[in-house]
Amino acid sequence: EAVACREAICLVEDLLINNFIVASDCKQVVADINSGSRGKYGAIVAEINLRSTLFQCSFSFESRAVNYEAHSLAKYSIRRGPGRHVWLGDPHDRSCIPLSVDFE
Repeated sequence: EAVACREAICLVEDLLINNFIVASDCKQVVADINSGSRGKYGAIVAEINLRSTLFQCSFSFESRAVNYEAHSLAKYSIRRGPGRHVWLGDPHDRSCIPLSVDFE
């Protein structure tokens, strides 16, 4: 989950987005990022906090029940193997990634 939050920061850097919220269903990771904790993944948390100073961003906990699409996407991405994967237009697996996601 910490790596996914770091990847979110990398994505918004690439997309030139300056104001955003990263939602995660891992309460501990969100708490560690918000407090700057230096636990077993402290290097990742430190990188997230350093990179996030360039933006207006926050990290928020959302339970899996309301974060279903992100959870499904994460499960799907595990099957894709290492590296970054991007698709434009239709997603690869319509059963886990709905096409009716609205961006505000």
